[in-house]
Amino acid sequence: MKSRTDFGVNIFDDLFDQKDILIQWHGFIYFYFSEMYFLLIII
Repeated sequence: MKSRTDFGVNIFDDLFDQKDILIQWHGFIYFYFSEMYFLLIII
């Protein structure tokens, strides 16, 4: 399993290589909000 950081980097690396960019952005947005919720839980 890849770490969450690797997942985020892969989103940027593959963003312009994938045919379905909407799915890539959906994954990035989900990753971003999951990080925000994670920080809120810590605080």
